[in-house]
Amino acid sequence: METEVSNQQHTCKTCQNTFPGVYCNRCGEKVIDPKEKSFRYFLGNVFNAITFVDSKFYRSLKLMLLKPGFVSSQIIQGIRTPYIKPISMFFIVNLLYFLMASSDTYNTRLDSQLNQMPYSKVVRGIVEQKIEKENISLDVFRVRYEQQSTSLAKLMLIVFVLFTGVFILFLNMRKKLYFYDHLTVSLEFNAMFIFIGNVVLHWFMFLLIKFISWMGISLDQYLTDPVYTSIAVIIAMTILYFMQRRVYQDSVVWSLVKALAFIPCLAMSIIAYRVILFFVTILTV
Repeated sequence: METEVSNQQHTCKTCQNTFPGVYCNRCGEKVIDPKEKSFRYFLGNVFNAITFVDSKFYRSLKLMLLKPGFVSSQIIQGIRTPYIKPISMFFIVNLLYFLMASSDTYNTRLDSQLNQMPYSKVVRGIVEQKIEKENISLDVFRVRYEQQSTSLAKLMLIVFVLFTGVFILFLNMRKKLYFYDHLTVSLEFNAMFIFIGNVVLHWFMFLLIKFISWMGISLDQYLTDPVYTSIAVIIAMTILYFMQRRVYQDSVVWSLVKALAFIPCLAMSIIAYRVILFFVTILTV
């Protein structure tokens, strides 16, 4: 459409200015193509409004999956127009995670806080005081807590990005980059780690288990927490390795060393995030 009218004169419907092309050079109003009033075009707008995605999203997601770190390196260099903003990608993937996945990595159920964390003893004491003070049962409190925790986790995941951003900065202190640049890398890393490790992997394993079960075979004895943890570690290391190569221009050896060193940093970030999520939830539930 823009090619057809690029040399034509139009009168702006908003400011009455006469201009060539598609957009008014005075107020920015756009000439409406009749195709934009079709039902198909309307449905496309509805889909974009609901999912917050467009061609930039698909292009950026494809590049992030196939070339981890490429989008971040482009944005750091100032090439931003072709790609979706990293923070927008992060929140879209964040939404997908909370809608589609059932893993307990980020929303952290009460039972996990009570029994599986290094600080669980402290949590149990606080929860016991809370239910005693309000004279309610643990089951009633669990429902209230998990509803509030899930709602807060969607917003507070940005705290996790800040933690990992600090560790990425620490691993690359000699690089002459702003903290903002390291946060850009952290946003892409976390978006891909959540998408691959908590959405794609979750549904792949779900379908695999269903298919194997249909054949009369059980994988329960093999698919233990250590197995899932090992897979998550491999995914995290792979993503960060390629990001180190593309963004920070590190050698193969240094990229491997930093990817390996990042794993305990990632674990500490998850624990710190869960601690903060617990205390914010307990104060607001």
